[in-house]
Amino acid sequence: MQLIRLACCLSLAACIAGEDGDPTSGEENRGDRPGDEEGPEPAESCFEAWADPVVAVVVGERPDPAEFPALRFWVDYSVSADYIAQVTLEAIDGLQPVLDSQGPFSPETHSGSWAELRDADDQVLYTRGASQLIPEIVEAPGDPGTGSFSNAFSCPDDGTLLLQNFPNDPRAASLVLFQEPIDGAATASASELVRFALP
Repeated sequence: MQLIRLACCLSLAACIAGEDGDPTSGEENRGDRPGDEEGPEPAESCFEAWADPVVAVVVGERPDPAEFPALRFWVDYSVSADYIAQVTLEAIDGLQPVLDSQGPFSPETHSGSWAELRDADDQVLYTRGASQLIPEIVEAPGDPGTGSFSNAFSCPDDGTLLLQNFPNDPRAASLVLFQEPIDGAATASASELVRFALP
């Protein structure tokens, strides 16, 4: 399987998490499945919470494509004390320029992480690869006195993901994030993590 390498202009920065909300009504949802009207059930661990995160969109509108041909998406993520994971599309800024699409990618043919813009018919319009989107691997000190570092698994808590220089395409109806499961283990396959309905 082809390993997707780190792409330019996708960056991670520490930030506070956004609020719960449904992509269309502003109400809390968990995967938009029937039976969730009473709110999500807490998980038993941080990693278990990421198997079914709450998804929210709190953006009213996107910038005018005639003025801003590119977009930057601000995505907040967090895990509450009672193990409810939530991912919120917090803001959309206008930028210039647009970077070239790197796709299409597929969970059947690619590993790693990527973000897609899709139209109302769920067709992929644009793809950007990344090493991690919501990170579960951190750099940790190695043996004392060696000055070495190694990768270690750590369940994501609070942070912000910035997706920059995506095209401001009026056809784009959703932003979809793919990555390996956030489960504290190294796996080879990616899957859809969250999907945001775009304004």
